Amino acid sequence: MSKPPIPTRQQLLEFIKEAPVRPGKRELARAFHLTGENRIILREMLRELEKSGDIERGRGKRFGQMGALPESAVLEICGTDADGSFLAKPLGWTVEGTPPRIVMAPARRGEPSFSIGDRLLARLRRLRHGLYEARVQRRLSSGSTKLLGVYQPGAGDVGVLQPTDRRQKCQFQVAKSDNGNAVAGELVLAELLPGGRPQGY
Repeated sequence: MSKPPIPTRQQLLEFIKEAPVRPGKRELARAFHLTGENRIILREMLRELEKSGDIERGRGKRFGQMGALPESAVLEICGTDADGSFLAKPLGWTVEGTPPRIVMAPARRGEPSFSIGDRLLARLRRLRHGLYEARVQRRLSSGSTKLLGVYQPGAGDVGVLQPTDRRQKCQFQVAKSDNGNAVAGELVLAELLPGGRPQGY
């Protein structure tokens, strides 16, 4: 019986990229049915990929695509999307380029809603490349429920609030019914309502 073929460099990269959870060497060997000396070859391939910067080794000696987020990370709530879902950014992001988009799962019943600037430890689940869902493991600090920003009308019934604080990297979606009759370019103070929808006044 012939041994299963050793995966190519591209096959290995694709598997690591698409895996919902970062795999270790054992999981990779099992996925490609590698045994004996082929596991040694796999180890060398991983070492070369890591050396070239295509992948990185994280906690527990698990591999991920360079720039991919770990399974748990400290996040900061930084905005909302058009559906009112909270968005977060990873703290300590050091990879060149824009960090992946992180959408917070709704707070559980009985738990307080999120506020802008909240910092929390969250478990991350990759939905697709560049998009993650986060669930709170522990709240670390609380932010403010008010936000100063410049309002700009958007497409349809949704406008955009750009925070004046440059540390805030996310924009906020504001429903037309909640914009307080703000006009384009107007500086407004918005209050984040329970459920995540900013209201200008």
